[in-house]
Amino acid sequence: MKSISKSSDFDQLGLFMKRLVVIRLFLFHNINSQTKLFMDELISSETELVNVERIVVGENRGVQQHLSPSIVIGYVLVGEKRLHHINGIISCREGELFILGPGIYYEENRVGKKGLYKQFAFNFDLVTLQRLLCALNVNYGISLSSKHLCLMCGGYNVLSDRASDLLRDFFAVADTSIYHAKLLNDEIGVRIKLNELIYLLLSGEDNCFRHRLLRLADNDVMRFVRVVYNNLFSDVSIESLATLTHNSLTSFKSRFRHIFGMPPHRWIVEQRLLRARVLLQSSQMTISEIANGCGFTNVSHFIKLFKRRFGATPRAYRRE
Repeated sequence: MKSISKSSDFDQLGLFMKRLVVIRLFLFHNINSQTKLFMDELISSETELVNVERIVVGENRGVQQHLSPSIVIGYVLVGEKRLHHINGIISCREGELFILGPGIYYEENRVGKKGLYKQFAFNFDLVTLQRLLCALNVNYGISLSSKHLCLMCGGYNVLSDRASDLLRDFFAVADTSIYHAKLLNDEIGVRIKLNELIYLLLSGEDNCFRHRLLRLADNDVMRFVRVVYNNLFSDVSIESLATLTHNSLTSFKSRFRHIFGMPPHRWIVEQRLLRARVLLQSSQMTISEIANGCGFTNVSHFIKLFKRRFGATPRAYRRE
């Protein structure tokens, strides 16, 4: 570990984070061009974004769609978070940590003890993560490499696992020191706690969390992901996506599978079907409107795919 000057911690952090900005966008209708531009600008922005969020819910509200332009590291204090994913449901229970990359999520917060769901989370952007990693590497000699790879590391967006004792203690203290001490708007306090959290995730064993953080900090990966999400519900071919990402078709498919864990056509169709399911449950849109809004130009084909995926037609699923 390198020695540093007395005030360098605060000096470095002061340069890295300039202000607190909360950006939470919940979608229950069509993603329009403005929303796509909104996400595109945020992910590619040089402005640093960081915020602490504490959620307390007293009832089960079902599956909700959430578009997040930021990176999220959260911890479930009470209850269970269910993240509806292509291959099923990823469950994050009390005492477990989750990391979400920028993207679209279908989440369900379920109450636990005393009829409550509680989570504590840090939201921050790519620029913030990159500069924090740089500071930890320069000031403390923390390695920014990872050789870890397992089945849990496949796919880009969602990672959840049991938190270590150190991380559980960190979030217990953070919940007290930041929320109960009313420091949610204390910029310096939030900066210091985020810096500490990233340090704890990187200084331990080479595991899924470390691998995911370093992967999220990759500019090339973020640019690739941004193009995919910005065109997710548009009538854009795989060939066009390859062109937009400046890849040959073969390279695009290979890279897509590496980042998202499956072939592009299958992943895109599944994402559209997941969004259609949420709209059926949460909106009054017609079947045709939902199909078009989710990128399906042929309604009959949409109905066929939906029934194959969920075991019922969209109309029957809505009645259930």
